[in-house]
Amino acid sequence: MNTTLPFEVISNEKKQEGKIQAGLKRVEVFASAEKASDVLAAIKEKGFEATQYDSKGYGEQKEKVRTGRGMGEAQLAYSTRRTIVTIVDSEKLEEIVNAVKSSIGGGVIAISPMDALIHV
Repeated sequence: MNTTLPFEVISNEKKQEGKIQAGLKRVEVFASAEKASDVLAAIKEKGFEATQYDSKGYGEQKEKVRTGRGMGEAQLAYSTRRTIVTIVDSEKLEEIVNAVKSSIGGGVIAISPMDALIHV
């Protein structure tokens, strides 16, 4: 019995429009605004592209801001972070994670499998 897929799965070296890539990982880095440029530089140095956006979190770390004329301090209910997302081949995952870890100092790296990536 021969099963066919409704799409053609190609290796990651051959990026073609309309084809689906398999064997990819999505790497999300949650970093402080100060460290975001270092993380982006590390990703670019390894030859990958990334998307960055602002995010807010309700975790252990709270952000403090000055109030009034700089005399008081207030603690925000959330912390602002930058979320940096890149997609890498499974074979390059360890290389990119090590590069990000060395540049970030502290933060969170989330890795999830990608079922498919379609170039349109």
